[in-house]
Amino acid sequence: EKVGLDYTHKIFNSKYTIPITTKSEIHDFLKVDISKKLSSFITKENINDLISSTISGEIDLLSIDIDGNDIYVWDSINVINPRVVVIEYNGKLSPSVDWVQPYNPNFIWDSTDYSGASLNHINKVANDKGYQLVGTNVAGVNAFFVRKELCSSLFYDSNNIEDFYNPARYHLVSKPIGHPSFAYIGDRDNPELWYQNGK
Repeated sequence: EKVGLDYTHKIFNSKYTIPITTKSEIHDFLKVDISKKLSSFITKENINDLISSTISGEIDLLSIDIDGNDIYVWDSINVINPRVVVIEYNGKLSPSVDWVQPYNPNFIWDSTDYSGASLNHINKVANDKGYQLVGTNVAGVNAFFVRKELCSSLFYDSNNIEDFYNPARYHLVSKPIGHPSFAYIGDRDNPELWYQNGK
């Protein structure tokens, strides 16, 4: 049986990409039973119970992409200690803006820009949790963080968030869906809020 994989890891470090296409190949590679599935609406209130029902302690990679409450969920996680975290950010927002959608445990993405958090806001939470921003993908969707004690001099280090920022380029990763240009957060004419392609 073929299964779909999240290829985020290819963007992070293609040197370690392994072509795995079946459940048995994944099981053999990871040495874990992936047949146990959880189906639940994820909130910051239930995330630790969901995770601890299957794993705990140190893990290699945590990928969070739930279209909205991503940063609230990551900030709440305390039952695992990932070496690397991949998290979705709102690439339509200017890199220096400190913005996050208000928390709503019942939030479901409505295909507008009014979701998630700016890269700057996510970076602040990540810093507090002991992580260093090491990059974003070219599509302006995912940010990559590594635990600070593992970084050493392996990654470029800068206090300028713009050095890591990629604007939203959704056309590079999917068919045209969501994020219509008429949907916005706050004042559309505020140049400090929105990424300007002319920069």
